[in-house]
Amino acid sequence: MNFGTALKYAFISLLVMLVISTIGNMLLFLVLDPGLGTRMADLIMENTLNMMDSFGAGELPADQMDEMHTGFVEGYTAWGMVKGAGFMLVVYAILALILGAIIKKKDKSLDY
Repeated sequence: MNFGTALKYAFISLLVMLVISTIGNMLLFLVLDPGLGTRMADLIMENTLNMMDSFGAGELPADQMDEMHTGFVEGYTAWGMVKGAGFMLVVYAILALILGAIIKKKDKSLDY
């Protein structure tokens, strides 16, 4: 298998995984339990503030905390999930390049 073939198979398998997981997340967060995204954002915000306190960071201004919470909530909207899938597509392309380089085999019959 040459590099191009290995890259194609690795990227296609990662792309199928991305599509299935994105559709599953959209079903979960938008259809089955529409309030789950807000609850998850609240938990993420609480954990973030607890971690900041454990590191000794001071209190954030209220407008920054509201902005952070809004960003967390937007991650669970349809557009936020599509943006996240787009970012993951770039990460998966890089991973497919690495996997393609690992999987490829050199054709020994071409050596003289």
